[in-house]
Amino acid sequence: MIGSFTDLLSRKRADDDPVALSRSGQVILWRDFRRDVGSLVSRLSVMREIRWALCFEDSYWFAVSLYALAVAGKDIVVPGNINSKKALVLLLDHYDAILSDLPLAVDCPLLTPETGTTLVPIPERSLLATSVTLFTSGSTSNATAIKKTFKELDAEIAVLSALFREFFVGREVLATVSHQHIYGLLFRVLLPLALGVPFSAKRLEYPDQVSRHSSEKRVLISSPALLKRLTAETVDHGYRKVFSSGGPLSCQAAQECRALFGELPLEIYGSSETGGIGWREQRSEDEPWQSFPEIELCCLNEDRLAIKSSFLASEDWYATDDRVSLLPDGRFHLKGRADRVVKISEKRISLLEIEHCLQRLVEVREAVVVPLPSSARLELGAVILLTDEGLIHLKQRGKQNFIQRLRQTLVEYIEPVGVPRRFRFVDEMPVNSQGKYEVSSLEELFV
Repeated sequence: MIGSFTDLLSRKRADDDPVALSRSGQVILWRDFRRDVGSLVSRLSVMREIRWALCFEDSYWFAVSLYALAVAGKDIVVPGNINSKKALVLLLDHYDAILSDLPLAVDCPLLTPETGTTLVPIPERSLLATSVTLFTSGSTSNATAIKKTFKELDAEIAVLSALFREFFVGREVLATVSHQHIYGLLFRVLLPLALGVPFSAKRLEYPDQVSRHSSEKRVLISSPALLKRLTAETVDHGYRKVFSSGGPLSCQAAQECRALFGELPLEIYGSSETGGIGWREQRSEDEPWQSFPEIELCCLNEDRLAIKSSFLASEDWYATDDRVSLLPDGRFHLKGRADRVVKISEKRISLLEIEHCLQRLVEVREAVVVPLPSSARLELGAVILLTDEGLIHLKQRGKQNFIQRLRQTLVEYIEPVGVPRRFRFVDEMPVNSQGKYEVSSLEELFV
């Protein structure tokens, strides 16, 4: 049964069609899904709160709640980090209540969906105008809200379905990524629902789980962070297809994935702001990206990528923060970030925000954070000019204890992978004649 995810509830479908696999592996049927959505719609219809945050470990109950909120005419908010109370508190201005399967201690109404006992009629209504607010992944203290509609998401699902349905139809969908971000939302939940294929409610977290559950009857939705850790694994059967997104996959990791599962992973390039932009299967180091059919590309300021996309509300050109080189046939090569945001283990980390967090401390007068490529992964180094109080504390506590204090402070606001691993304390910051930081001089401090 193939169609739009927005008309899912109005389709004629057999009661015993599979929709999902529960966390224990049991098949959840279409009649169960409709019953659970209808039950939750009834509960939501008597609640006055409009903006609801979805915070779920279980992808099935996330999907039930997503549709129930849409039918009930509520606005949907999808926080990226649901395991940190501080992160949820920082987003309180964006939601009035929470739907969750977690015991969250938050200062707002909290509702947990339950298995319905009777089949409640679901009101018919168009879901296209339903509002969904997502957040850029990265540090928790300044997450950027991105508002989309079901209509925009539906346009993207239509393109993904046309391009990739052959990999999904007749299979089951497993994932190592969270549905709380745009990639997982699209590929782990909405695309399977649109294509009528069952998706697993449980997320695979470890390489041995990925290898153990591999089957030609399954599709894997994953990321470079997990795929790079599969080198020690062996499997008897490959997946029908492996998808990867969240950052470019190294050519070596792509080849190792093919050796393990029998096929090159299909990489998806995009962002929370833009949705999908392009895809590739990396046969060689210089494999270019192919843009999606609904995407127009151009370059601003020589190499900064701008797009026009049916996945966006605006018809104007949208300037990204990625640098590219465009090829004559419309394909392109990625050349890195144009802004001061880096990706570490698929997390977007703002160097500027780390600097702001450090400079809020009484011990720090000035801070600059620089990316330091290493053989293992990208690391961050912090160059710090201390205040007089900071110099006293450094002397009293010793360098290692003082650095530990800085790290502990940053962990309260920054994703752990974004906390600088290396620190340098200087008497003055290296700047050029224009008063701008000398990047090369900063980097040399860590050599």
